[in-house]
Amino acid sequence: MSDRKTWIMLMPALLVIVAFFIAPLVYSFLLSLNFFSITSNTTVGFQAYASILGSKSFIDSLAFSLTIAAVSTVVSIAVAIVVSMALRRTFIGRKLALFVYQFNIPVPHLVVAISVLLLLSQTGLVSRMLFALGIISAPSDFPMIVFDQSGLGIIIAFVLKFFPFIGIAVLSLLLTTIDDYEMQAATLGAGPLRRFVYVLLPMMMPSILFSSILVFAYAFGSYEVPFLLGSTYPKALSILSYQEFTDIDLNSRPQALAIANMITLVVVAMVILAYMQLNAMNRMGVRKDGEA
Repeated sequence: MSDRKTWIMLMPALLVIVAFFIAPLVYSFLLSLNFFSITSNTTVGFQAYASILGSKSFIDSLAFSLTIAAVSTVVSIAVAIVVSMALRRTFIGRKLALFVYQFNIPVPHLVVAISVLLLLSQTGLVSRMLFALGIISAPSDFPMIVFDQSGLGIIIAFVLKFFPFIGIAVLSLLLTTIDDYEMQAATLGAGPLRRFVYVLLPMMMPSILFSSILVFAYAFGSYEVPFLLGSTYPKALSILSYQEFTDIDLNSRPQALAIANMITLVVVAMVILAYMQLNAMNRMGVRKDGEA
């Protein structure tokens, strides 16, 4: 009876997951296999996946999206840890600093991308100010941050959005009983660096891991930020998928859906790896407690 009651209580959430995630994923996979093709000369199979895996544009877009997502995530984690470590201490103006720290979280990614575009492009506010001050001879001398092939402008926009999100999770942990463990380590003679590496960082890792999964998944599959700040080549996978889907040649539709499914596959793989890593960390912690 209790199992039945549990499943009944989980039913609304399961219905949402099935209706908005599982069913569309299965449908897009079948479409990528030409399963619902109306032409008689089209065969059902993995031709779309073979086509994109043999395409240089797809490989370049995959490498570009992975690089953007990984660099944005790592930099956001580093900035979040540094800022959170500074904000955990009591100082004058701390409440204002905490408000500013959290202010960017509800701001849409599109607004942040437009802000980066208006500030850091070669015709933006910063380049014009440097030109007015005589630091550069022309606005075009300003470094190419936006629309560059390295995706620097995209990374800056993502970091501005992501580090407060990760930082709030880290800061909430730092403001709890973690101080007791740090004080015990200090009493035993551990210096600031050793306390951070052996006490604070391991305790922060679960929060960092969970938030970084969300950050990486969003950055890897994002459309609007790479569309506004990215170069014409290489494109993010989401942009490449959309262009293939809106192509006048309907034969490109399976390839577009295959690219979208590859995005989902990479994100799911990252979630599984993070889950395995978290379980390994938990088992290691249990083992250490048992040895102690």
